[in-house]
Amino acid sequence: MEFRAKIENGKYLGVKPDFTKWEGKEIVLSVKEYKVNRRVEQNNLHWKRLEILANECGYSKNELHKYFKYQFIAVPLFRSLNRELPELTIDKHIQLSKESDLMQNVNILITSTKLNTKEFTNFMNEIEKWSLDNYDLDLTAVSK
Repeated sequence: MEFRAKIENGKYLGVKPDFTKWEGKEIVLSVKEYKVNRRVEQNNLHWKRLEILANECGYSKNELHKYFKYQFIAVPLFRSLNRELPELTIDKHIQLSKESDLMQNVNILITSTKLNTKEFTNFMNEIEKWSLDNYDLDLTAVSK
């Protein structure tokens, strides 16, 4: 069972769940902060920017997206776990994605769909910086 609720002034505001089916049983309750996953508008803007960047640099939108997931999600994640993934150029990433089972698995497992709106904004900001640094292309000018 999972449900959203709000806490105000230390008080629980929300649906009172029916716990009768667990009567007499020991249960575990877990509370975590609710985070909104990325919005459709963010996703649409991301793919529109990738299309513009793809046209500029000659890579496909999907190649760019996989590279950016690796570079800006996987590498920092591994660092936070005191592990290292090599920093790769986009060409090396594409080559390894075709040749390496490990890289193909990383491309599948590392996803941007689970990022909340703040995390996805940070992801897009990293892509904006990369685009400026590598192609002098200002993606911030691209809006919905």
